[in-house]
Amino acid sequence: MITPEVAAEYGLPLPEWILIKSVADVSKTERHKTKLHIGEASSIALAEELRNVLLVLDDAEARKYAVKFGFNITGTLGILMLAHRQGLIQNLATEIEKLRAINFWLPRDVDTLIR
Repeated sequence: MITPEVAAEYGLPLPEWILIKSVADVSKTERHKTKLHIGEASSIALAEELRNVLLVLDDAEARKYAVKFGFNITGTLGILMLAHRQGLIQNLATEIEKLRAINFWLPRDVDTLIR
C-alpha cells in the first residue's frame, strides 16, 4: 500500500497489486513534511493511521525519523531479502543487479548480505 504522493513520485504505472490509499488526516502529512519529503511524510502519516505496519523507507533521514516514532521499518533491500527467503523470488543477485541498473543506492557490503 502506498500513498498517492508516493505514486506520483514514482511516475510510472503501478502493478495492480499495489493499493493506493490517501491519508485521512492531512495535517499528519503536513506535520511530517516539515522534516521530510512529501512521499516519506505521507507514508509515515498513513502508517500512523493504519498502525502495526511494516514501513518501507529507503531514505536514511526518513528511517531515523520513523524509528523515533516507534515504527517497524525496512527498505527495498530488506523486502527483496524477505521475498527470497520466502521463495517468492528465485535469484536475489539478479534483483540486486536490476537495482544497480537503475542507479538505486545500495550499501557497499550488499554482495556479502546476499550470500
